[in-house]
Amino acid sequence: MRSANLTPHATGIGHWTPEQFVQRFKIYADSAYVAPKVRPGDFQTVMPWNSYSGMTEHDLLAIFEYLKTVAPVDHSFERFTPSTGIE
Repeated sequence: MRSANLTPHATGIGHWTPEQFVQRFKIYADSAYVAPKVRPGDFQTVMPWNSYSGMTEHDLLAIFEYLKTVAPVDHSFERFTPSTGIE
């Protein structure tokens, strides 16, 4: 399992605005949002977007502000490698 960089480094959320951070979660609160079907071998996020989408903007901004205080880490990663069926 791979984790996105949530530190304020440029490889993480370093260039994000508070509004972008909140919107990233709030798109899942839209009643028109339909989660895509995930087939075996497809990318599937482990982030509980729907759960966090119900948080208030105030709470999401508090998370963002906290993350901005964490030491920046240069952490690039390959987000997803399709399954070959051999694993």
